[in-house]
Amino acid sequence: MRNNATDAGFTLLETIVVLAIAGLLLGLLIERGPLHSARAEFLKQKGQVLTLLRHAQLDAQLRGEPVSVGLDASHRALVERANGRLLARTSLGSDAVLVMSGGRAMGFRPDGSGEAARWLLRVGGHVATLSISPLTGRILIDEP
Repeated sequence: MRNNATDAGFTLLETIVVLAIAGLLLGLLIERGPLHSARAEFLKQKGQVLTLLRHAQLDAQLRGEPVSVGLDASHRALVERANGRLLARTSLGSDAVLVMSGGRAMGFRPDGSGEAARWLLRVGGHVATLSISPLTGRILIDEP
C-alpha cells in the first residue's frame, strides 16, 4: 500500500505478471509467427522420425525381438511395433509427407542390424532420404 501521492511506480508483483504475460505472447508469436520457417519445421520433423527410429533400434536390442517402424496413414503417424504390439507412435506434421519406397517399413533385429528400406521425407521444399545400413543398422540420412 502506498503511503503518499509521491510514491509512483509498479509493485514487484505487477511487474512479474506483466513480464509473464509478455513472455507467453512472445513464445506464441515465435512458434507460429513470421519468424517460423519451413526449414525449422523440416528439422523438427526429421528429428522426430530419427528419434523414433533410434528408439526402435534400441527396443529391438533390449527386448531381443524384431521391431519395425511403419506408417499409419489414417492417423498421419509413424508407429513402432514388436510382434504386432504397438510400442510407440509419433505424429507427423500437417505439411510433412513421408514416402516409403515399396511401401516397406523399417525394421531392426535384436543384434542391432536393420532391414534395408528407403524413405523420403518432404516438408515444404526440404527433402531428406532416410535408409538403414543392413549390416550395421546405422540410420543414414541424405539431404540433397
